[in-house]
Amino acid sequence: MVFTMKIEQAVSILRGAAKVCFAGSLTLSMQACAEAEGLNDAAIALTSAEIRATFDNVIDNAEVLDSPGVSAETYWRASGTFETRWSSSQRSGEAKGLWRVQDDRRCVKLEDSEPSTGTGGESAESGVWRCGAILSLPDGRLLSLNPDGSPHGVHRLTPMP
Repeated sequence: MVFTMKIEQAVSILRGAAKVCFAGSLTLSMQACAEAEGLNDAAIALTSAEIRATFDNVIDNAEVLDSPGVSAETYWRASGTFETRWSSSQRSGEAKGLWRVQDDRRCVKLEDSEPSTGTGGESAESGVWRCGAILSLPDGRLLSLNPDGSPHGVHRLTPMP
């Protein structure tokens, strides 16, 4: 499966570096970005069953890529609910919602946000399902994509106690 992203947003996620894969306003597939970075191992998209198994009852510590400087801790529950706390040097907030898996994508719907924005302060619509793919990176981290295919966050998961 190929995911298209804006090159300006194609952070060198696969290496964990804070450099841009390319500059410009073209689009680039995740596979092409990995090849351009000289990596032999490409990111692998998780299936619906893998997403469900991966996110049931875990604590997710994430670096939010589409809001630089924002980190988040999210509790994903097997019941299909989640709670997240996010922060940056200037702002912080909490959100709750529902999650499900559909067509090899993780879908989330915010119930309420505090303040009324999403992670990092971007516009977030409560009550709207947003779905994006989850990719497994060669180093064991996960990359979540926004509905438009752009990178959202890099995640490290641990089981809930």
